Amino acid sequence: FPGVFTDAQGRINGTAPKPDPGSLLILCERLGVKVDEAVYIGDSEVDVQTAQACGMRMVGVTWGFRDPDVLREAGCTVMVDTPAALYERLKAMTDDD
Repeated sequence: FPGVFTDAQGRINGTAPKPDPGSLLILCERLGVKVDEAVYIGDSEVDVQTAQACGMRMVGVTWGFRDPDVLREAGCTVMVDTPAALYERLKAMTDDD
């Protein structure tokens, strides 16, 4: 995804595990990005909960850990089925900003 991602980070030491938003908030601060400018990409209901807890936009990917119905039931409203669709969705979200 050239030109789309600037960083990828897992849980930051000293923070609570997901769905606690601590790691996301620290990462946004480190990158100098406002939470409402970031997008969380995830494949589980815990990822949906994490994005919600942080107030961050989220794109669910349907090819990952959980079934798309699980994401939908958790409140995910934006889902994509392929990496190409993820790329296009992220580009569109960037263009909307």
